[in-house]
Amino acid sequence: MFSWTNLSPLLQDLLALRSQMGGQVNVEVDAAPQEDLSTVMAGIRDHYETVANKNRRDLEAWFQAKASGIDVYPMSTTVLLYYDKMSNTSKFIWHHPVVDNGVTVQDS
Repeated sequence: MFSWTNLSPLLQDLLALRSQMGGQVNVEVDAAPQEDLSTVMAGIRDHYETVANKNRRDLEAWFQAKASGIDVYPMSTTVLLYYDKMSNTSKFIWHHPVVDNGVTVQDS
């Protein structure tokens, strides 16, 4: 059965301990020193730039390998003028009906 009289000495001891507590608490921890985050970030940035440069070189080599099989010859001015003249003649023929002996012939 519960009795306040039995609890009273315990409360008095608790109050006495609480009054003795106070002041400072010093804690020492044996831990490894923390790394400098700016150094870690610089390492990550260097790694990223190295990988990006390698990918850029690989892509350039791949492109050069693919593009080397394609023959591209620039058109000379003469060829371009001839092409333009042929294009204009073709447009004229398609857009104007042909008249032969007074009979108009048109594509249907």
